[in-house]
Amino acid sequence: MFIKNRLLRSSQLRTFSSCAKRLLEQGTNNSENSVYQIKDQVDDYIYRKSLGKKWIPLVYRQKNADRLISMNAADSEGRPIVPRSLPGVPSEVKFINFINNILVEGELEDVEKTFDKAEKKALEILTPAVINAFLYKSAEFGVFGPKLSWLYGLLNYKKENHFGPRNIEAIILLRAIEARQCKITSMNWVYRRLRHAFKHNKQAVSDTALITAANLDIYTQLQINRFEAEVSGKQKFLPIEKAILTKKINKFLRLFEAKFKAYKYSEDEEMKQPAANFNRWQHAYSILKLLQMNIEMLPAELQPQFKQTLDFINPFLSHVEKLGSAGKTNGSLLDRLITRSTFPKYEKKDAKEERKGEQGGEKGDGEETEGEKGEKE
Repeated sequence: MFIKNRLLRSSQLRTFSSCAKRLLEQGTNNSENSVYQIKDQVDDYIYRKSLGKKWIPLVYRQKNADRLISMNAADSEGRPIVPRSLPGVPSEVKFINFINNILVEGELEDVEKTFDKAEKKALEILTPAVINAFLYKSAEFGVFGPKLSWLYGLLNYKKENHFGPRNIEAIILLRAIEARQCKITSMNWVYRRLRHAFKHNKQAVSDTALITAANLDIYTQLQINRFEAEVSGKQKFLPIEKAILTKKINKFLRLFEAKFKAYKYSEDEEMKQPAANFNRWQHAYSILKLLQMNIEMLPAELQPQFKQTLDFINPFLSHVEKLGSAGKTNGSLLDRLITRSTFPKYEKKDAKEERKGEQGGEKGDGEETEGEKGEKE
């Protein structure tokens, strides 16, 4: 394995077995295949941004190497400051691919440490797509909740400096998949899980049709779960509970149909690079495809109200699927999230407590999420 001329990072030692597995799978033809090349570049880029101005020419100019070594200086973490090669700006696509291909949770923790440093010194590394890749991978390891809580604690999240609509859309999508997997029927569960997603991002509420589509994902999933629970005899729902959920779905349905604008693309042009364009559309495709799937799973008598929505989204979904077939891709992001994500089992006692609040007239189904305040009917 290609290793730079310096001590191995502890993170590399801790995840060496997964690196070895990847190298066996990918081959070791040259240094370009180094598993950690992009991760090292990201870390080196953040390190450069963390240095004081006077140190940058000393560290990155070869002519100053001897002088720097003679200074015997150390950085803020106590590591020797030594000559380095200028790292350059890391590729967002390569970093996302690295996160997507993480094999063990230890590697995810290493990325979290990188995020923590980037958030302080190189915020531009934390693009919405990079953050979403981290959240998607955390769901695969069954740690979406803890990692999301950590994300909410980041200083720039609290200051509304960096996180916004695209991240909110991903969070709601993952919660919808969690509701699907755990057979959630409680609207209080939804309120509690989504409240913080909007808490420091109020400016995002009216920004995207995909936020309303993601809300439809989660509320139609609740309707499916309730229907299945009643058919199986496991649960019964009061008329008021059904009416509140129906009202919620109708609200977001109207919002989506008002906000949605058809995506602009040239089919002929996109077919020239089908795999790349298939990947480019995965965020929107995942949210809208799940909505299509949920509508088709609803009882037949409830489906007609979604006809206009399906008319809006079906041409786009069909286009992306054609790209996937032409590009011979390995499946969609949504497929991966549905089949690989794991979430903690939803305890019956939690369900009872939440339904008690709903049926007792306490703050529950009538409560607005942070994201709905300002979206008055």
